[in-house]
Amino acid sequence: MEMDEDIYANVDTICGNRENASDPGDTCEDIYTGPDVVSTQSQRDSTINESNPRSQAKERDRLNTSNSNLRNERDQLNTSNGNLRKERDQLQTNNTNLIKERDNLKQQMSDLKHSEQWKKFRSQHYFISTEEKSWSESRQDCRNRGADLVIINSKEEQLFLTSQSTRAWIGLSDIDTEGKWKWVDGRALSTGYWMPGEPNDAGGGEDCGELLPTLPDPLKNWNDLPCGAARKYICKK
Repeated sequence: MEMDEDIYANVDTICGNRENASDPGDTCEDIYTGPDVVSTQSQRDSTINESNPRSQAKERDRLNTSNSNLRNERDQLNTSNGNLRKERDQLQTNNTNLIKERDNLKQQMSDLKHSEQWKKFRSQHYFISTEEKSWSESRQDCRNRGADLVIINSKEEQLFLTSQSTRAWIGLSDIDTEGKWKWVDGRALSTGYWMPGEPNDAGGGEDCGELLPTLPDPLKNWNDLPCGAARKYICKK
């Protein structure tokens, strides 16, 4: 190439002059640097270009554009997150409303079922079973229902239960002490509505009380019976 030829020509000229110089230490080897001279010059030119105001302006504009795009992306993400939070809150509200609606329906069903199975007299509620159990099993089922075998506290209550026409266990027994009848709450019996000749503890094992509503006198229809006999039962709460 011509550039290389010029470089070598200049070096030869310088070397020729140096050979005639008084300092023999100056040789062509000290002067000739070859392609490294061109490389160093290119690096200087590159550094100058990088410091060029026009190049700096372009780089600044590029960075500004990049920052602007990042800010736009950030704003879009914030907006998207905000929309997702609103949607989440709406779903939570809907879920809460559905839970309330479900609970209301359950309560209505429970009330309906309760009204079908329990009968109300004055301020009390009575459950009359359709299946038969022993006296102790009957009492346990009443307890499971949040009640107990019925305690009859008045003539009016006795007449009401008799009107239900169900032969059933009541909450009365002399299991603890023969002849001392007590209600399931521990109170001693004060007024009873026994059939004539009852309680008689026939056979020595009749320790639980039942109601027989089919007898002609509604105020004389209690009977004592073995506690293991299967009867329907009346719960009260």
